[in-house]
Amino acid sequence: MAKDHYVPQLYLRNFHTSNSKGLTYRYKKEEQPVERSIAKQVGCEESYYSIDSEIYEQSTKNTNDFLYLTENKSKPILNKVITNSPYAERWS
Repeated sequence: MAKDHYVPQLYLRNFHTSNSKGLTYRYKKEEQPVERSIAKQVGCEESYYSIDSEIYEQSTKNTNDFLYLTENKSKPILNKVITNSPYAERWS
């Protein structure tokens, strides 16, 4: 089963740790922050977009394809906003 991101990796990568662009901190109440993989362990869940119903058939692949398309189209806009921000040096 695939991990489906309910927080797009495109967004999460803007909060990467200073050590690695592939990692960010996961915070949980009453626990110490822990570095985790953006691709596999943050903002995602197993089969998040799957629908278990006899009356509704939907391909998880179609949902993921649609989300990928919309995130891909928004990426240049988000990058422009981030790089033109007065706080851009904090995010690089």
